[in-house]
Amino acid sequence: MIIPEMMQYDSFFFDLDGVVWEAESALPGTVDFINRLHALGKKVYYISNNASRKRKDFIKALNEIGIQAELDTILCAAYSCSLYLHQNYPLNTKVFVIGREGLIDEIKEAGYEVIDGNSYKNTVFAAHRDFLELEVDPDVKAVIAGFTFDFNYTMLSYGSKCIQSGAKLATGNYDHYDRFGKYNAPSCGCIVDALRCASGVQEFENLGKPNTYLLEMICRRDRLDMGKIVVFGDKMATDIKLAKNYSAASVLMMTGAETRESYKKYDFEPDYVYDSMEELLI
Repeated sequence: MIIPEMMQYDSFFFDLDGVVWEAESALPGTVDFINRLHALGKKVYYISNNASRKRKDFIKALNEIGIQAELDTILCAAYSCSLYLHQNYPLNTKVFVIGREGLIDEIKEAGYEVIDGNSYKNTVFAAHRDFLELEVDPDVKAVIAGFTFDFNYTMLSYGSKCIQSGAKLATGNYDHYDRFGKYNAPSCGCIVDALRCASGVQEFENLGKPNTYLLEMICRRDRLDMGKIVVFGDKMATDIKLAKNYSAASVLMMTGAETRESYKKYDFEPDYVYDSMEELLI
């Protein structure tokens, strides 16, 4: 069984990094709790700002830790970017993408022509002349920023030139850091802000949390009762703010980015705070 406080909800939305797993190792109690939700007939979704993978990759990773999931329950940053393109650009539009293979594949599979930022990961500029001579495709209409360890000056230059030429910047992940051990590791928001600074264009579309974009779409599609939704996360600024923006209940897990001191600095509060999902089991 699960604790009575959670029994009142029908639909559960889980962040992944820092909530379900850390570096893809399941956090204590997570697998048991989620599997009990399935056994009780609860709806379970995964809503992540992680833009490094496509939905099928997340399903594989969940399966490997003992959780079964369906494709339409994975609400990841790569998916939000492909939906954004569908809503704003015709198929086969050229898009410059900075990110890892999962994001690039998701956008290609959605029907768009991708100019892959990774093709520039080994290109090194020696002088500003190289910047001036860098040719960008004039037909690029959008720049999608995801996370990659290979981000460099050349990718920044190409994306910046596209934006200065009229392409729109969008991201599925504006998180500036992720927590690993006792340190904050730079995340996708740093890449987004580099593009904004370099181009001089501040406007961009943040499709990830705390934007309610994906949550609203899923609630309409699956006809979920808004009053019986609960969002689990480890970050106040994204996960818990998402829940507040949608008037949903929220659970802050102390297994990721926040500390008992840090989360109290915000002007809003989670409905529940737990140190581990083991506390949700009885």
